[in-house]
Amino acid sequence: PGDTMAPDDDCPSCGHAHAPGSTCHQCGHYRRCSESVERANGNGACGTTMDATGKEPIVEVIDKFLCIGAFEHTSNIDVLIKCGIRTVMNAVPACTPCCSSRDITVFTAPSDARDASALDLSATVRILEELHVKAERADDAFPSRVLVYCMTGHSRAPSIAVAYLMYSERRRLRDAVVALARRYPRGHTAVKIKPCDYQHLEAFEKTLFGENTV
Repeated sequence: PGDTMAPDDDCPSCGHAHAPGSTCHQCGHYRRCSESVERANGNGACGTTMDATGKEPIVEVIDKFLCIGAFEHTSNIDVLIKCGIRTVMNAVPACTPCCSSRDITVFTAPSDARDASALDLSATVRILEELHVKAERADDAFPSRVLVYCMTGHSRAPSIAVAYLMYSERRRLRDAVVALARRYPRGHTAVKIKPCDYQHLEAFEKTLFGENTV
């Protein structure tokens, strides 16, 4: 009632009616002013901030599918559901996931058999691939996004997103990191992949493309 916005003003990310440059009153998603134009160009340059209430944003890396965030986001089940997140992946095997809801599937990314503190990126991206197929089949009114999170949202979760971009879009490591960075709100510097996580990504790149990764 009282909402006079046309159907075309429905946000492509959360599905609610709020104009570019405004925050959704229903779920807290912030819609960037340039979002509609950049999505239309299909150049992957659009960063979508899905949760404007926390210190760190929930960033949509792949439209209607892959999001990354921080530990703080897992405590607000209502926001996750309103953002269309139906699966939550804990990116730190050593930590027990705290998110609990009958409406959301929660699991921990598989760890490396040789190093329990590291991720098995090959197994992780295959799981994400299956979830991606599910998300693509989901009705627009009931999206099935996946949130990958770590404590700060700065390294481990972004490294999984980078690995999936490498795997699914056949991007080299450097290109995948740049593509991820472009999804963040302008001026945000949350992509701070630690050297140890970056080394695992380099090893994963060799697995995908062979020793010659130049």
